[in-house]
Amino acid sequence: VIVSDSSVAAVRFDALFPSTAAIEQTGAAAADLLFTGEELIASALASMNAQNAPVVVIVHGQLMELLNDKNETASPDANLLIGGLAERLSLRQIELREWRAGAGDEPPALPLNEDGADRPVVWAIIGMSPTSADAADRMGRLAGAARALFEQGESLLISVDPSTLPSVGEPDPMVDYLVELGVRVDSGRPLMTQSSTPLGAVVTPGSLVISDRSGSLISESIRSLPVLMPWALPISIDDVEGVSVSALIEVEASDDTWAEAEWLGFRTLSPTERSMLRNPPTPDPGVDDVDGPWTVATAIERRLAGEVNPQRIVVVGANGWFFDEFTQSSQAVDGRTTASYPGNRELLEASIYWLAHQDEMIAPGAQTIAVARIGPVSDAGLLAIRWGLIAGMPLLVLFIGACVRLMRG
Repeated sequence: VIVSDSSVAAVRFDALFPSTAAIEQTGAAAADLLFTGEELIASALASMNAQNAPVVVIVHGQLMELLNDKNETASPDANLLIGGLAERLSLRQIELREWRAGAGDEPPALPLNEDGADRPVVWAIIGMSPTSADAADRMGRLAGAARALFEQGESLLISVDPSTLPSVGEPDPMVDYLVELGVRVDSGRPLMTQSSTPLGAVVTPGSLVISDRSGSLISESIRSLPVLMPWALPISIDDVEGVSVSALIEVEASDDTWAEAEWLGFRTLSPTERSMLRNPPTPDPGVDDVDGPWTVATAIERRLAGEVNPQRIVVVGANGWFFDEFTQSSQAVDGRTTASYPGNRELLEASIYWLAHQDEMIAPGAQTIAVARIGPVSDAGLLAIRWGLIAGMPLLVLFIGACVRLMRG
């Protein structure tokens, strides 16, 4: 039990000190308990200090309900999508709400502080594309809701889905209103990455980035952490007076990475089918964007007349990146369980606090440092290592042999 002058928080004893049977059942190592306990205690402390905790409203265009009347996951499918997310945010007293704007629902009722004051609200807009006539109608309603929130000066966390509209010369209504801020999302050309395998070239639509950017609170919170952006979309930034835009995540330029224009058929395939495809997509400079680097996430601030705080918006050129599929994915490293993409959940939490104007709450979680991580090797560094192994080692052996020969006469 953690007690302060104005609040009380509790952490379950069996969560801090799980039994040996529970540890063996999960496959975790004993060393992981240190970081789990630190995470739980830190969350409890944060919840006590967050007297004005944010409310996150998930705005989407699907017919499926994510939350029920008690604001709990509404079904097993919904639990698979956001069950871990809801639990993690609840530890920080961040409440989730749902607005099925595409289905025509009204905005949800929002909770208030104990004194009746409004709590900061972050509207998390999940993008969609017009895959059918019905989906196009729902997308239209969702886009209208997103634009209305933008014009009202609300804090927005926008996740963008690839769209077929730019390929036919039409603007994407999910993001076209951002142009006046100098932010253009190329939603018609998601990034592809090609890798060589013994069976041939394999193309994947996910961009794994270990960011080394600094300069903003959000980028600092995910620095050196792996972030996976599924179907990442390039974002270009223009200077607009009164608007400040910071790049948060950038995919480095590479001969094996490009923004693909003919992606629709590739997306209909399963991951297994993509890996077995004999003729995967290849870069075509005529229609594809092959000139990196590519910004895939930005933070925006703009001043509004009559408002004390600026409007804040985070745009992520990927969709579903904060779902449990990515934030709850784990792997074993040296016998210790660690998150596969810890940057995804840190990006989400840092974005929520930044959008809620609670900058002092932004800090990386304890479990993100459970395993030491090595930063990415640059292309120049990788080239130097390769030449060092191919030519440097043989030349060094010849040089040492020549020196020995000279010394022996």
